[in-house]
Amino acid sequence: MQKSIKTTVVALTISSALLVASAQNVIFTGSGQGANWVGTPTLQTGSPGTFTIGENNYTASPSVLPMLGQTFTATISGTLSDIQILASGAGGNNYVYLWDLGAASSYAAVSGASMPSSLSTLPGYSSFSYANLFSDGSYFNWGGSGNIFVRTLTFPGQTISLTAGDLYYFGIAPNLTSAVITWQRVSTDPYSGGAAYREGGVINGTPGIRDFGMAVDITPIPEPSTLALISLVGGAALLGWRQKRQS
Repeated sequence: MQKSIKTTVVALTISSALLVASAQNVIFTGSGQGANWVGTPTLQTGSPGTFTIGENNYTASPSVLPMLGQTFTATISGTLSDIQILASGAGGNNYVYLWDLGAASSYAAVSGASMPSSLSTLPGYSSFSYANLFSDGSYFNWGGSGNIFVRTLTFPGQTISLTAGDLYYFGIAPNLTSAVITWQRVSTDPYSGGAAYREGGVINGTPGIRDFGMAVDITPIPEPSTLALISLVGGAALLGWRQKRQS
């Protein structure tokens, strides 16, 4: 029963995305960037060199497209700048989803980590009431490289706000007619703020949590006191400029 619920949710989600995808390609993927995270990410699930197991979305049934995903806990509040993933794969469109699952602390009782063991057990998941923070139909095209690379996904035209302490689910599902990507993961649990998922369930169950190779960059929101200071300094500068012009 649980598996059928998860399958139905994924199928309905992808079907909805396909209806609008032809009019909207809002996800950009960079070219292959080697095997290191780019810059200094706000958070990461581990060093890229440790993710050596490939996991893909392949299924023999064309009506079922397993979604792969990784949860992460936002360490600061701000806007999402980019998401980096370590993966390979053939060319094709891959739809993306980002759901705010609420305070990570509410999941702390699950195996001592901040994650639900199955997304289908969360209130609202089976009815798909969680709103996708990406624009409807958002996807990226892998570009046909079979090599394992770090790829940076950016989101032009979208302002996605993240809240410190909340648990987020980043999911990838392939187009019905495209080849699939292979997302690299580990056989251990290097990241305590989330877990790897396949079709809504933790990969390898509990215990035995796994993680996909992923890094997230968040642009922090200035504190109110900082904004007030900027406003004060700017106002003083403007006043001085006006007085100088008048003199």
